[in-house]
Amino acid sequence: MISTELTVAPGPEITTPVAGLEHWSSTLTVRTPEEYARAIRVLRDLKNTRARVTEFFAPMKSAAHNAWKQIVSRENSLTQRLDAA
Repeated sequence: MISTELTVAPGPEITTPVAGLEHWSSTLTVRTPEEYARAIRVLRDLKNTRARVTEFFAPMKSAAHNAWKQIVSRENSLTQRLDAA
C-alpha cells in the first residue's frame, strides 16, 4: 500500500513518503481496471500531498524574501551614499 500521508510537525520537520512514491511510480504498470483506478487515486493523493508541502513552506519563503528585500534596501542606501561621496 502506498502512503501519501504528510506529517507536519510544529517545527521545521516535515516528512512524506517520497522514496516509496518514487519507487511506486517508477515501477507502475496498469493491466486491469482496478489497477487503473488505484493509480488514479494515488496520483490524486500525490498531487494533494505536493500542494500541502508547497503550502507548508510558503510562509517561510515569504519571510525570507521580505528579509532579503530589507537587506538589499539597506545595502543600497549605504552604497548609493558612498557612490555619491
